[in-house]
Amino acid sequence: MTRSREIASQGGLVLLNTTTFSAQSSVSFDNVFSSAYDNYRIIAAHTSTVSGSETRIRLRASGADNTNSNYASMNQRLGENGTSYNLTGYTSYAPVNNNNANTNSLSFDVISPNKAADTNFSGTAVGVMNTGSFNAAGVIGVKFDADTVFDGFTIYFSSGTITGTIKVYGYK
Repeated sequence: MTRSREIASQGGLVLLNTTTFSAQSSVSFDNVFSSAYDNYRIIAAHTSTVSGSETRIRLRASGADNTNSNYASMNQRLGENGTSYNLTGYTSYAPVNNNNANTNSLSFDVISPNKAADTNFSGTAVGVMNTGSFNAAGVIGVKFDADTVFDGFTIYFSSGTITGTIKVYGYK
C-alpha cells in the first residue's frame, strides 16, 4: 500500500447523528461534540412554513444554549436578482441562512468545538422559494469569540416552524 492510500484509509467522515423533525421551531443536539473528534460537519435540509424565516445556530454546553453575544458572523449571499447580501457583527446567535426561501440546505464545518478555544464554522447555504425559483446561495463564516468547550448545538428559526433532517458527522 502506498503512503497516500494509508493516509486516505485513516480519514473520512463518521456519521454520529441523524435527526428528522416535523413542525419544530428549534432542534437541539446534546453530546455530539466530544474529544473523539476535533472537527465536525453538519448537513441540514429543511422546509420552513414562513418565507423569510432566518435559520440560526447556538452552541450548547451541558444541555444549555450559549446566548452570550460572542458570535461574530459574516454571511455573504448572492440572490437570483444579482443583489449581494451580507451580515456582520456580534450577536447572541449565528445566522447561518438568512434569506427569503422556503426550502433551505446548509452544509458547514465546525472547528474545535470541544476545546477551550475559539470555535469557528464555515460552509454554504442555498435557498429556494416554494414556487421553485432560486432565491440565494452564499457562504457562512462564524467565530464564537471566547474559549468555551461545547458539546452540542441548537438550530432554530426566527419565525414559523420547519420540517427536515439534520446530520452530524465527525472528521476522523
